[in-house]
Amino acid sequence: AFWRRGLAQEAARAVAEFGFGQLGAKALFAGHHPDNTASRHVLTKLGFRFTGEQLYPPTGQMHPSYLLTASDLSAV
Repeated sequence: AFWRRGLAQEAARAVAEFGFGQLGAKALFAGHHPDNTASRHVLTKLGFRFTGEQLYPPTGQMHPSYLLTASDLSAV
């Protein structure tokens, strides 16, 4: 009942704002399962930039990796 209502994007934005504001993070790293296009969409809508793929040992697959800076988040 809660799919496709923007809740994941809203929650991810709140976490990013907390990381930059309260914790003083300089950048945030994120990744997702290669088949999860919904997660890719959430990350790119928030301003995360694709940086490449990295091997994720638990799945044995190359997973897309992303980086977000405070200025990237502010621009969205």
